[in-house]
Formats: sequence, structure tokens, C-alpha cells
Amino acid sequence: MLGIFTLRSTQLTGKINDLEYELMQNTQEQENLTYYSSCIGDGYVTADELAGASNASVRNNLSIFETNAQAIGTSQAQGLSISSSGTSNYTYQYDQQVRQQLATQEQQRIAAISDTLTKEKQRLEYQLQAYKAELESTEQANDSFISSTAPRYS
Repeated sequence: MLGIFTLRSTQLTGKINDLEYELMQNTQEQENLTYYSSCIGDGYVTADELAGASNASVRNNLSIFETNAQAIGTSQAQGLSISSSGTSNYTYQYDQQVRQQLATQEQQRIAAISDTLTKEKQRLEYQLQAYKAELESTEQANDSFISSTAPRYS
């Protein structure tokens, strides 16, 4: 009987460790999304923001956003037929507008991902709490079993 308690305690400890690791990854993903979101909020990505990215994935996403914003803004601005007077100012304003639209779309995508991560985090925390409670009761049952089966000498 003692082996059953030990086996279950070991299983629960493994599951708890796995859940804690998943929670750590979830938290890191949420932090990365928050950083990415703050960097693209104005529609521009600076060199300092790229350098401050915590990992290659965030840096890559920032680079892709900036490249896409430049490409879309330039191609759409070139497609406009405007006179040569005021072209650079109009192109700059149009570029800003395109970047803001891209940033808004990306912010909406980030919000959806963040909601999913938050729900997943809640699920993981609930499971973790349940496993910890079961581990505690298993350890108490093990202690109770040991004390009840210990030989008693008069």
C-alpha cells in the first residue's frame, strides 16, 4: 500500500513540474506579446526596439512588421497619381496612415492571441492547484498509513 502512495506522489510531482514549466512558457509568451504590441503601437519599429527584443522570435516579428509597413506604404503611395508639388509630404502622411492601419490590425491580432493565452494560463493554474491539492492529500494519506501500520510496543 505504501508503494501506491509513493507512486502517485511521484506522478503528481511530475505533472506539477510540467504544468509549472507550461505556465512559465505562457508567461514568457505574454511578455513577448506585450513588448511587441508596445513597439508597433505607433506604426514604426526603431533600432532600439529591435535591439531590446528579448528573443529572436520577437525580433523577427518586429522586422517583418517594419518590412511589410515599408513595402505596403511605398507601393500604395507610388500608385497614387499626384502632382510633383507636395509629393513627399503627402507620401509621408499616406505612409503614416498605412502604418497606423497595419498597427491597428496587428494589435487586434495580438489581443486575440493574448486572450487565448490568458484562458490557457487560467486552465493551467486551475490544474496546477488541483494537482497540488491531490499531492497534499496523498502525502497526508501516506503519513496516516505509515502511522497506523507502525508496530506499537507496550
